[in-house]
Amino acid sequence: MDEFSITWSGKIFGNIKISAKNSREAKQRLSEFSKIDLVKKSEIWDNEDQLSIESVDTYLGIFDEEGWDMIFDEVDKEWVLIEKTDR
Repeated sequence: MDEFSITWSGKIFGNIKISAKNSREAKQRLSEFSKIDLVKKSEIWDNEDQLSIESVDTYLGIFDEEGWDMIFDEVDKEWVLIEKTDR
């Protein structure tokens, strides 16, 4: 079995409750969160768009999704190189 390191992206949204004296203070507190802490402390939701693959790091190098699809194909649960066919 091979390991593929996939970098993905997708829009996520979150709601967080911040107690503050005013809106300026709330914005300041929000800006002080790291993205990791913000995700951990928020109620997360997303849109219906599918995740997109930004890149895939394989034993043959790093590919975008289109290049990955052109070179690799899953056959009998084993990754094999395939040739591109002209149509």
